[in-house]
Amino acid sequence: MIDSPLCAFCQTEVESPEHLFFHYDVTKSFWQLLCSRISENKVISTSLTLENVILGVFNVAEDFHILNHIILLAKYYIYNCKLNIVHPSLKVFIAKVKSTCQIEQKIAVTSNKLVKHYKKWNKFLPCFS
Repeated sequence: MIDSPLCAFCQTEVESPEHLFFHYDVTKSFWQLLCSRISENKVISTSLTLENVILGVFNVAEDFHILNHIILLAKYYIYNCKLNIVHPSLKVFIAKVKSTCQIEQKIAVTSNKLVKHYKKWNKFLPCFS
C-alpha cells in the first residue's frame, strides 16, 4: 500500500507506467544517455520512443533481440530504483548489464553455447565497457 498515487520520484505527477518509464525527466534523460552510448559505438543509431520502451523494438535490425533484452533490463532497473527511491544512473545500469552478460556467459559455457552467446552480445559489449 502506498500513501499517494503520485510519482515516487517527482511527487508532482500521477505515477503511471508511461510516466515512470519514459516521461519523468530523470528517466527520459537516462534513456537519452543510454541511446547515446549505444549510438556512439555505432551499434544502432536510434532513439527510443514511448512505444519502444513499453512494447519493445521490432524489425530494426538483426540485433533487436538484444536491444529488447537491454530495454527490459533497464525497465527492471528503473523499477527497482523507484522502489528504493534512488534516481537511475547509467553507470550503475552498465554495471548491471555487464553482470548479466557474465552470468549468461557462464551458462553458455556450461551448456556449450558460447558461440551463440558471443553472437548475441559481441556487438553491444563495447557500449558497456
